[in-house]
Amino acid sequence: ITVDAKQAENAVKGTLSTPIAADFETQQFELSRLAGEFDVASPALPMKKLKVPLAGTVRADLKKQAVNADLTSRLEESNIKAKVGLTEFAAPFTRFDIAIDKLNVDRYLPPTEKVTASAEPASAPQAEQPIDFSPIKKLNLAGSLRIDELIASNVKTQNVRMDVKSSGGRLEVNPLSADLYQ
Repeated sequence: ITVDAKQAENAVKGTLSTPIAADFETQQFELSRLAGEFDVASPALPMKKLKVPLAGTVRADLKKQAVNADLTSRLEESNIKAKVGLTEFAAPFTRFDIAIDKLNVDRYLPPTEKVTASAEPASAPQAEQPIDFSPIKKLNLAGSLRIDELIASNVKTQNVRMDVKSSGGRLEVNPLSADLYQ
């Protein structure tokens, strides 16, 4: 599969290959050695371009309405392992287990601008906008995210763990734990 997608100034190019084993009678399919690499380009990224490799396996049983993927990737210094499962195609239920050894979120965000004192009067404050929670209503998932070392907004944390459950319009994150500065 060759991907060449562009939206405004953002672009993704890459290839994905795998052997496919299919049993049409039992409706079972397996992508046993998924391998690919994608180039992501965006002016919003400080480095402007990223190379993202992807490897793993995907199994699908259409009669049981189940798809399971076991994937690995590397995002610069971050090693990512993800297990994702999807069942009940009409009203999908997703399970995930994602483990990342280290992630520096600041590396992918635009630099913050320093605020300088100005002689101009401040503009009128904007009215607070309500948060749109409507996407949560249809969300049906359960999973876990673990990050061994995380840097976000110059805050260094270790052993980040977040278990997430969502169904019936309710989103629960429990536990959410991390070690700060040892």
